[in-house]
Amino acid sequence: MRRRYLAAMGGRSGTTFLVDEGWEGVGIPSGWSSTTGTPNYDYSAVPLSGSESLYLSIAAAAHRCAVDFTNMDEAWFYFLMRYTNGSAPGGARNVATIALNGSTTAVANFQIAATLRFNFGAANTTLVTTVDTTYHVWLHYKKGTGANSVIDIGLSTTGIRPTSGSGYAEVLNGAATSQVGRIMLGTIVTTTNFDFIYDNVRVAATQIGDFGT
Repeated sequence: MRRRYLAAMGGRSGTTFLVDEGWEGVGIPSGWSSTTGTPNYDYSAVPLSGSESLYLSIAAAAHRCAVDFTNMDEAWFYFLMRYTNGSAPGGARNVATIALNGSTTAVANFQIAATLRFNFGAANTTLVTTVDTTYHVWLHYKKGTGANSVIDIGLSTTGIRPTSGSGYAEVLNGAATSQVGRIMLGTIVTTTNFDFIYDNVRVAATQIGDFGT
């Protein structure tokens, strides 16, 4: 059975997860959709957690999937991520996106740059990441009224959520005024030069802590 907890079922360590997907099972999990291409929901060669992960072959093609949740003013995201089988892209490339429920229009993009640094919207980390390394990723978004939206990103190889340093970045004066109710993994048009593996994708209305708890 797929691991996907709704709010009424709760999450780990008291956190209530709106989405909690570990990709254990056969085929596309309940609630998810393949919006572009053919994502591999049963990847087992180098899983990031458990026996299976999501594999998106986006080095030379566009593949993307999505899951919806209730539109919210503020949302926290966590997932495991690893990029492989490629080389640095020529410029910033989208590898995940948050949007309104049911929409493909980005509110904020999670991107890899030619420098192998990651950003979320205008929050730019300075950590130079490396191929074939598993990263814990935390994203946070809070809508604003024109010049006060909040967005932050954290990356770690240890599972401890950073709040400073090269793997952390925050913007407190963004222009975004939209709610969010969808996360999309992968890319719809521009290829990345890398393939991406994802696991333990979680969404919550409160802060997600160390190791995605």
